Amino acid sequence: MISRAPRMQVVDVRARATAADRVRIRVQELAASKGVDFLRGLFRKMLVHAEEGVRKRIEGWNDGTYRHVVFADTVGFDEGLLRICLTVRKQGNRLILDFSGTSPENEGSYHAFKHIVIAHSAVYLYGYPFHDFPISSGMFAPMDYIVPRGCILNANVDAAISCSPIICCTIWSALSVCFAKMMYDSTERPLVTAFVSANGEGYMAGGVNQWGVPVAEIRAFPLNTWGGGARSDMDGVDCHGFGFSPWGKAPDVEDVENEYPDLHLFQRVLPDTGGFGKYRGGAGTTGA
Repeated sequence: MISRAPRMQVVDVRARATAADRVRIRVQELAASKGVDFLRGLFRKMLVHAEEGVRKRIEGWNDGTYRHVVFADTVGFDEGLLRICLTVRKQGNRLILDFSGTSPENEGSYHAFKHIVIAHSAVYLYGYPFHDFPISSGMFAPMDYIVPRGCILNANVDAAISCSPIICCTIWSALSVCFAKMMYDSTERPLVTAFVSANGEGYMAGGVNQWGVPVAEIRAFPLNTWGGGARSDMDGVDCHGFGFSPWGKAPDVEDVENEYPDLHLFQRVLPDTGGFGKYRGGAGTTGA
C-alpha cells in the first residue's frame, strides 16, 4: 500500500513541472504565431520601457544623499551586532546605492554576494516605487551598486552563505527608509511606506511523520503572514503576506499536521500588536 505522503509529493512535483511547461509552451506558441523577431522585439521593448519609466520617475525626486543603518543581532552561534549601512545618492535620473560601512565578514553564515543583494533589492523596488513598470532587468539600468568586497553583503568566495536570504532581508528596511526620504514630497508619496515586517520567524523542524516518511522543512505559516508596514496617512495590514511573495498563502493547520510531525494548538491573528505612532504597521501573527 502506497502511503498518502509520497503520493502528495509526486503530485506536487508534477504540478511544478506542468506550470513550467505552460510558460514554455505559451512562449513557443507566441513565437509561432507572431514570429521570432516579434517576440525578440517584445522582450526588448519591455527592457526599454522599464528603463525609460524608471529614469523619468527618479528624475522627479529630490537630488541629494540619503542614509539609513540597520542592525542584525546574530553572529554565527553568538549574539552580536551586524551593521548594514546604505547610502543612496540621487542625481538627475540616476541612483548610486552604496553599502560602504557594512560590517566585515565573520565566522558565521550570515553572508551574501553582491548579486544576491541586487536581487533582494528588486523585491522592494518592484513592490513599491516601480511597481507599475514591466518586470525586467531594465529597471537596474539607472542604478549603480557599491558593495565593498569583504563585507557581509559581498563576502569572499569561500564564505558560508546559507543564511544569505535572512541577512539580505535587512536591506529592505534600509531601502524603504532611504526611498521614503526621496519620494515623500513627490507624486509617488502614496507609495512611501515601511516594508513588510518579518515579525514571524519560520522555524525549521524535522522528523518522521504519521505516514512513516522522514521530513524536514521550514514552517510556512509565520513566514506567509508578515505584517504590512504603515504609510504616513494610514495603517498597515496586520497579516500582509511573505516579503518574497506577497500573494503567498499560509497553509492550513490540518495540511501541516498531515505532512509533518507537528501538533498546532492555534494559529491566529493577535490584535493590537502594531508599533508606536498614529498609524501602525501590522505584526499580528501568533501560533503554537
